[in-house]
Amino acid sequence: MLTSLRISFSILCLFFIPLWLTTSEQKTTFIIAIKYNLLFILYSQIIIVILFYIGYENIFNLITSNNWENRAEILNVYDYRYYFRFGGLFEEPSWFSWYITYLLGIIISYEYVYKLKILNKKIIFLLLIAISFTFSISGLLSIVLLLTTRHFIHYKKMKHTVYFLFISFALVAIVLTNEHFMERLLNILSGSDGSSNVRVFGSFYRLYIILENLALGTGVGNSINGIEYYSSKYNLSTEASISSQNGFVEAFISTGLISGLLYCIPIFLMLLIKKYRVIFLTIVLVYFTTSSIYIAPMWILLGISFYLFQPSNNQITTEKS
Repeated sequence: MLTSLRISFSILCLFFIPLWLTTSEQKTTFIIAIKYNLLFILYSQIIIVILFYIGYENIFNLITSNNWENRAEILNVYDYRYYFRFGGLFEEPSWFSWYITYLLGIIISYEYVYKLKILNKKIIFLLLIAISFTFSISGLLSIVLLLTTRHFIHYKKMKHTVYFLFISFALVAIVLTNEHFMERLLNILSGSDGSSNVRVFGSFYRLYIILENLALGTGVGNSINGIEYYSSKYNLSTEASISSQNGFVEAFISTGLISGLLYCIPIFLMLLIKKYRVIFLTIVLVYFTTSSIYIAPMWILLGISFYLFQPSNNQITTEKS
């Protein structure tokens, strides 16, 4: 019940976005706020990492693989025996990753549509440093893919592309020489990494078993119960996770085939409209590893993704005159 109310309130908030982002000035103010919000998140991550490694680890919640109950809403550090994962001010490193990925995607989309440069080298450097301490493979790949997209938006000359590719390969080389990143990457490739495999592969099988038994879905807020029941019925393991961990899949599991399509079709139609293609890429990168319909801020970001690039009132007035 509480989940349904939270989602309903989030959807209700979407109707107020068109009343707010109505002029070019308001949109510019908003995107500057997004930029500073991104900077705050990045600096907080780096400060937390520094505090932890200089000896203030007692102020953090150290979470081991066998003690997830100790997790708090803030200041969690995840001990993976050979390395630590940091999520900044977020509950989990994956939450930190999807949030900055979405913010970055909104900024790059705004740069693309309005032919501006909002990000600079300092922000990009902080971004890469901050995401590396999450040890989130999907987060790192998402950030690199969005930055690659941004590069080809702004720089057409061959020499810029050569410089960019050199820096990208150097970054990949540094990551691959880190034994902890390599250990996690090999676990993913071998299928023994619970987190990534559940998010990428497990979600689709759970979708299959739910829709095979419940064409109208489990109902909003009941997806975990449904997954747990049918996983037990078919003798499937839920050791790594019992949620779908995929925004598109979650829509179908919770609301069924028809409602899931009604939710997903407007998002995929973005691909057909040039000005929405970068934000479409962002949504796909975020939703592919996140149960988005149960995260209230995700609805607001989704609404902003549509409305931010609509013609402003002052643009429409100018065109009419």
